[in-house]
Amino acid sequence: DDPTLEQKFDAASAKPPPVRDAVEPSPTRNLLWGDLHIHTALSYDAFTMGVRGTPNDAYTYMKGGTIEHALGYPIRASRPLDFGAVTDHAEYLGVPRHLANGGGEELSDLREAIGSGSAMRATWHFFRVVSSQMASRELREETFGVPGLEKVSLAAWREIVDAAERHNDPGRFTSFVAYEWSSMPNERNLHRNVVYESMAVPDYPFSSRDSDNPEDLWAELDRQRASGMNALAIPHNGNVSDGRMWESNTFAGKPLTAAYAEARSRNEPIAEIFQIKGTSET
Repeated sequence: DDPTLEQKFDAASAKPPPVRDAVEPSPTRNLLWGDLHIHTALSYDAFTMGVRGTPNDAYTYMKGGTIEHALGYPIRASRPLDFGAVTDHAEYLGVPRHLANGGGEELSDLREAIGSGSAMRATWHFFRVVSSQMASRELREETFGVPGLEKVSLAAWREIVDAAERHNDPGRFTSFVAYEWSSMPNERNLHRNVVYESMAVPDYPFSSRDSDNPEDLWAELDRQRASGMNALAIPHNGNVSDGRMWESNTFAGKPLTAAYAEARSRNEPIAEIFQIKGTSET
């Protein structure tokens, strides 16, 4: 058994983020460390896999504070970050948490799998959950695409925006309003993390349920930029795109054009290189 699971989180004694000196601007620039891909209980995959932390929890953790793991024990980062963003999936935002109303059964199963100390049982739990709720677009729509819950997603987006605004501390920690656009044509990953420059953000993100074509995402970001909502999109986890993240044709299979290249460069000036799930240029 894992002794970590026996520790109990105590909110009254949980350490807050440490007080940090402000970093002054440098003419030669500063090296800063952050994370632009963090999910909370508002994401359909994270919630289903056991995550119960809120955007507020995520920022507290990024800034070096102690928070409660979903299985009840305290966790704390070894060092605070300089910047970060909650990038929950725009698709079905907040819906699984709303439908589960707590989701105790999933946590019980997860605790049992992890507490067994068996990598096989933990892996089996993962694949069982994925195959039953997230294995295909049709299954995700059937499981989470419940009509009439638009207010749930709007409230979840507002929770994300409010948390970013609350935790932004210029010179010490910079928070960005962000989300993940989660296109999966034929289960090939074309995800982008969309990060806004300021608190000027849309009422709700443009999601892959609006369009799974990256060119439509860029066009929408161009429209938002013209309205004062400056953002960039970061290609994410391209190693599971089966080559489609960097293919030599448009999404519709037509030859690339100068306009296409300009739109992509304008909206995607950088790309994710590596994360825990793989090296993105593979």
